[in-house]
Amino acid sequence: MENKEQLDDVEEAKALLDAHLDDTLEHELSAADLTEHLKTLKKHDEEKYVEFLKKLDPEDLADAALEMPEHMLEDVIETLPHEKIVEAIEELESDDQAELLQNIGEIDEDKAEQIFYGLDEDDRHDILTISKYSEDEAGAYMQTEVFSARQDQTLGQAVEMLRVMREKDEIENVFQLFVLDKKGHLLTTFSTSDLILYDFSLTLEQISQKFGAENKIHFATDTDKIDDVIKDFEEFDLNVIPVVDANGVLIGRITADDIHDLIQERATEQIYNLAGVDDEAEDDETTIFKAGRARAVWLAVNLCTAIVSSTIIGLFDATIEKLVA
Repeated sequence: MENKEQLDDVEEAKALLDAHLDDTLEHELSAADLTEHLKTLKKHDEEKYVEFLKKLDPEDLADAALEMPEHMLEDVIETLPHEKIVEAIEELESDDQAELLQNIGEIDEDKAEQIFYGLDEDDRHDILTISKYSEDEAGAYMQTEVFSARQDQTLGQAVEMLRVMREKDEIENVFQLFVLDKKGHLLTTFSTSDLILYDFSLTLEQISQKFGAENKIHFATDTDKIDDVIKDFEEFDLNVIPVVDANGVLIGRITADDIHDLIQERATEQIYNLAGVDDEAEDDETTIFKAGRARAVWLAVNLCTAIVSSTIIGLFDATIEKLVA
């Protein structure tokens, strides 16, 4: 029988999810919190869990799906209509779209293919672009949404483009303006916080020549090792790094948030590996059982070696006492 603490957790999860869906919470739930509350309901109230899954709007569903373990993502695939999952994926930035679709493909390849072809052409192109890279390459972690403008455009035109992109929710976390030549090659960068300092009627080329844009551009090529990119973020305290192809053409960017998530994911994976458990475990009891089973053999070996060591030391007690004396 469930104890009072478990029942309280379930009721709290229901109340917070209801308040989140009704927009009555002072601060909306993060994707991680949303997933945790859904996980609590799945464990104790399957019917209510499915009900909340169906109520999630596409944006919440997309954000939560990225945080979900495999068994919960499988519920999403089996429970929700194909069209809603497509709509949810379209809410994400390109790197997250590729990641979520890959996770779905590991569960059900046919479903992933149906979802992929339900997306618009631009999203499909971005996902294919990112998916062609191996997991140790920078291109696999970039997002194709960038704030860029040609050097012959005015600062006013560039700022207007950013305004339109933000109104359409096409880009988030904008830290830099990437300045390109007519062929798309990366020339220089401007911090977005500095843009208000310049005359909006000047071209980006004129501003660069007059005020001296950053000479040292930190960038990554799409085939660079992601570990090297992480080092650059740490060494130079970057908040974003542009990604170019072998010809120097800008094709995407990697933000500090992406790097933070990657580092956290790796750390979590290492911790689970050390404990001998799978981070996709369905509940705490399963995790504890698997951890105990995985560690039992090594604990037994350690116990045996300790007994053998103490036995050997016991045989030479007299000799050790003489040496100490």
